[in-house]
Amino acid sequence: MKKIVYEGKTYFEPAQDSQKLFEALNMHSFRYYPKDNLIILSDLCYRYFGLDKIFANAPESLVDEVTFPIDRDKHLNLYVRINNGEKRVSASIHCLNGKYYKVILTTLESDKEGKPLVVAGVTEEFDEQMMSAEVTKMLSRDYISVYLLDFETDKIYPYRVSEHVDRKFGELVIDGGYGRKVLENTIRRFVVPEELAEMLQVISEENIKAKLQEKNVYMHDFRVVIDGTPLYYRFKVCDMSEGEAVTRVVMGFADVSQEKATEWKRLAYMDVVTGGYNIYYFKELLKAVDKEGYLVSLNIRSFKIVNSVCGLEKGDFILRTLSEIIAYATKDNGFYGHISADNFIMFFPTSEEKQVIDYLATITDEILKLGPRLSTPKITPYYGIARWKPGRRVEVAMSETNTASRKVKDDKKCNYRFYRMEDMHKAVEEKEIESSFDEAIQEREFEIWYQPKYNPNNNEVIGAEALVRWKRSNGELVSPGKFIPVFEKTGLIRELDEYVFRAVCYQQKYWLQKFGRIVPISVNLSRASLYYESVVYRYKSIADEVGVSPEFVPVEITETATVNNDNIKMMTEQFHKAGFPLHMDDFGTGYSSLSTLNIMKFDTLKLDKSLIDYIGNYGGERLLHHTIALAKELGLHVTAEGVEKENQVDFLKELECDSIQGFYYAKPMPGALFEEKMKAM
Repeated sequence: MKKIVYEGKTYFEPAQDSQKLFEALNMHSFRYYPKDNLIILSDLCYRYFGLDKIFANAPESLVDEVTFPIDRDKHLNLYVRINNGEKRVSASIHCLNGKYYKVILTTLESDKEGKPLVVAGVTEEFDEQMMSAEVTKMLSRDYISVYLLDFETDKIYPYRVSEHVDRKFGELVIDGGYGRKVLENTIRRFVVPEELAEMLQVISEENIKAKLQEKNVYMHDFRVVIDGTPLYYRFKVCDMSEGEAVTRVVMGFADVSQEKATEWKRLAYMDVVTGGYNIYYFKELLKAVDKEGYLVSLNIRSFKIVNSVCGLEKGDFILRTLSEIIAYATKDNGFYGHISADNFIMFFPTSEEKQVIDYLATITDEILKLGPRLSTPKITPYYGIARWKPGRRVEVAMSETNTASRKVKDDKKCNYRFYRMEDMHKAVEEKEIESSFDEAIQEREFEIWYQPKYNPNNNEVIGAEALVRWKRSNGELVSPGKFIPVFEKTGLIRELDEYVFRAVCYQQKYWLQKFGRIVPISVNLSRASLYYESVVYRYKSIADEVGVSPEFVPVEITETATVNNDNIKMMTEQFHKAGFPLHMDDFGTGYSSLSTLNIMKFDTLKLDKSLIDYIGNYGGERLLHHTIALAKELGLHVTAEGVEKENQVDFLKELECDSIQGFYYAKPMPGALFEEKMKAM
């Protein structure tokens, strides 16, 4: 072994015989002395590469001399690992001469602390076939293990070996040319049990050849456990054969756990209907927001009609288009998520209400174009807006947007509303009202009041309308204007309707037994009750059970309840057959049509107060004149509601209005007071 003296110290270069052997194998050797930061190349090595024989300030000086910048850190890392105590390390390096080399470092001598003193280095030039573009990819930083598999010799040659494989199979792998049994043992050691059989089949010669006959590259993902940590790995194999037969392949193994986590996250945050972001993504982003802004919920008015007219497939297409519009509008000014159906949520990072309104105006303009463009019913958005501050609970803020949204849903003049604190007070109040319903029914807190109907010609009581009042156990009176809308919204109104009807039936039965006579008392039937086909059967059964004739409990249905209800004509016929007189209530407030009265089996037309207030106005009086005249032509009884003034009574008498109901004669009153009027009849 040849001695070399450098700066007063003696070193040894690799032996001449070993140098010749390495050269015959297309390999070259060198020595690394870590404590002196010195690298000495063998004679054949420095001549082959055209370098200096000795490199001080090593390894940086040598690495910078021979390695492309892109591989510099990888090359230096070999020396870092050796200096940190690893006994043998290797890596593939792309050098400035355009060739690829495998660099192997092996510690020959160490001090008492295990620090390396003398390290042997070997460079091996790759075979030309291994220089293909595909191999370059395989040697990229994404693959921690890369091997050449030769089926003809049944040998595997490593070009990059992962640390855990090196630790387990050490010399077998590093020395190269080992049998395929080592690969199989590696798979058995690291792959999770439930995927082991499949993975052994994946790496089998039969499977690899079959897959590579279909295409030149084959990949398979599988799970492993490394040092107690579950990971996802990707196996990639590429055909490197010269002929048609698959004889040589390159295999790579990569840790794709982060990629899988990203993919799962993407799938978790992708909305399956719109293809955009979902509510979970929105919540994650919102939690990280560190500035104030506004949350905005978006809904489409009557989207169910769009679905029913256009079909679910086109409905989903519309939702995808809506998502694209919102995504574009928020790409530079916030973010969004799809909640469900036609409900989206957005965040705008601004403290200016006007700026939010401007954003929504832009979105609205684009959405309004969809109807004509897609040949669908009009697509109109409405918005609920709530203030956002960092640290708030996302669910609370979203609840506020929903509260504001409900307030503007039916507003024809405006399509957005900002949440105000009074909205929450009202929401809490409505929830308390809803929660108290069952107890109120059980405790009979709902009272029936009566508003008499008078014959204007003789001022006699000829009937009444039953109205529900809520007197709580503590004596508090809850306004119908508060509880009726809540029960309508929650569907409890149907149960309340039936409660009132049953109570009126029993009251009529009592008065009939007490006075021997009664007047008809009409009961209101809500829109919600009309959607139950069994309602006629239920009401007839109750009347029969109590023992009162249906003619003394007429049913009042509001004009607006008849709109967009395909069952109403059939239902009015059923009520008539069951013996119930029918009153159309609040005529004049909705889509008033006398032809509707002719088609449907109504007996009484009740003119709404809004029409009565026209008295004193020439045009309004002419309208009333013709309405009453036409109703009478159809054989309808006419009742005027909301009459408060004497001149209104006089005018209605001239038009031969059949009955009048209003404060001019009497306000709604408890049953005891109405009973006094019954005595006087």
